[in-house]
Amino acid sequence: MRAHYLTGDDRFLRGALRACLFPGGANPNNLVYTSGVGVNYVKAMNMDAIATGQLPPVGLTPYGNVDLQHWHDNWIVWPINYFLGKHCQPAAFDWPTSEAYFDARFWPALCEFCVDQTMGPNAYVWGYLAARK
Repeated sequence: MRAHYLTGDDRFLRGALRACLFPGGANPNNLVYTSGVGVNYVKAMNMDAIATGQLPPVGLTPYGNVDLQHWHDNWIVWPINYFLGKHCQPAAFDWPTSEAYFDARFWPALCEFCVDQTMGPNAYVWGYLAARK
């Protein structure tokens, strides 16, 4: 975004738009990675919303997919061991990374949002695109 702003070169804008396609819903799951956007969006982990039985606020962007084949022996896979396990077909570790998003609201590795790592850059890009004339 900054390169487009400084140079006006449309190559940078086209690249940014293409980079927004996957999180914007053009992915194998047709899943939008910002809560409240589009028809099929993620349910980001928000403890206040969970405790009160509400949907998470609009605009939260969680971490997203995890390469489970890379992290298969790490602590982040506990929901697979305790919840998904044999009920997931194909097995959770066999899913391609682009499709390995499991809507388990208590799985921080997928569903937690972080202002500096997910929401900040996301808001910067979407804000820039929205503010263009």
